[in-house]
Amino acid sequence: GHIQLARAAQTLLASHPSSASPSVPSFSPLVLFEISTSNADKGMTERSALMPRFSQFASLSSALLVLTRAPLFLEKARIFPHSCFLIGADTAKRLLQPKYYETAEREGGGKGGRDALLLALNEIRMQGCRFIVGGRKVKGSDGKADFLTLEAVLEEARPLALPPSVLEMFLGLS
Repeated sequence: GHIQLARAAQTLLASHPSSASPSVPSFSPLVLFEISTSNADKGMTERSALMPRFSQFASLSSALLVLTRAPLFLEKARIFPHSCFLIGADTAKRLLQPKYYETAEREGGGKGGRDALLLALNEIRMQGCRFIVGGRKVKGSDGKADFLTLEAVLEEARPLALPPSVLEMFLGLS
């Protein structure tokens, strides 16, 4: 699971120095696992549900586990600037859905939807953050198991007409 993905991402970063933040010199990436107590779709996570998630990282000695209340990647980027976030393709798909940015309009922050999505992704980019995206098994529309990739996520997001500066923030992990 997560540990194997982190190792693969470290290898990818070591072989693609340009995939690290452009404003940060080449480095050996520190692995930090972040668990948020707040979820954009589900609200606050019960304490009893957090313990099993913590336990999967108990044996690690070369990585850190951090608990936050940051449900959105814009907030995570502000907390952890110059980071490469390792996410599954299912999370990348949600990250590129305008519905998660509609609160900006309700909170008096201006336009919601696609415009707010682009503003948020631009701020994440300005924080020096990128995304490494691993493929993920998901349930297809026919109910059968399917494998979702970054390429499929970006193809589905094509109607958003994402600019190259946003697309360059994503690196697929095969």
